[in-house]
Amino acid sequence: MKLPNLFMRTGTEPINGLSNPRLVMLVGWGGNNGSTLTGGVIANKEVSPGPPRTRCSKLTTLVKPEDIVFGGWDISDMNLADAMARAKVFNIDLQKQLRPYMESMVPLPRIYDPDFIAANYW
Repeated sequence: MKLPNLFMRTGTEPINGLSNPRLVMLVGWGGNNGSTLTGGVIANKEVSPGPPRTRCSKLTTLVKPEDIVFGGWDISDMNLADAMARAKVFNIDLQKQLRPYMESMVPLPRIYDPDFIAANYW
């Protein structure tokens, strides 16, 4: 997924075919939390059984999962499918279903400052 240039957006043109997208930009998108949040929303709208309202009724009253567009930054340039596998939060079968959606998602470049990185990250 290639993210649009958000600063050039006028608010009238669609993003990823969505006329009313909800943009979610995460710092640390390629980490455990970012890949799990992204994968969970994708699973809810693309690979989980049952209609969306029964899968996640409280979230869908606020925003439709179909309208969410993710992006963000990370110190790693690992794609989100590999980050999801590294996190080991989802079971293997779900990871296999999510991989096609997440392998093209790569965090934006970051400013690297080792003083602000958890010691256990690497």
